[in-house]
Amino acid sequence: FGAEGPPWDPPARHFMLDVTAPTLQRIGRRMLELVPGLAGVGVTHAWSGIIAPTPDLMPVIDATAGPSGFVIAAAFAGNGFGTAPAVGEIVADLITTGRSTFDVTPLALDRFAGVSAV
Repeated sequence: FGAEGPPWDPPARHFMLDVTAPTLQRIGRRMLELVPGLAGVGVTHAWSGIIAPTPDLMPVIDATAGPSGFVIAAAFAGNGFGTAPAVGEIVADLITTGRSTFDVTPLALDRFAGVSAV
């Protein structure tokens, strides 16, 4: 519901990670516009974080060469919640069998070989 902060500028490394009262109020108003039935419901917890995309804006899902059973599922750039059921199945398959019925080859970490970090 937030996602309205300043654009991420990796070289500058300046971003706010705190949740402020004005931000919570703005988000609360927006939530009520979208879901009026939430009127009167209180907020007990809030968090803030960085949405960190990859250069091609696609996540990484990949079994590593080692240790055995170690799988990377990262960089969903804010789309992890919606894709979690499928990603969970893929990761479970990769951990237990070493393969998945879904072709995750395009999401392999090595697609960034030679790309410098920011």
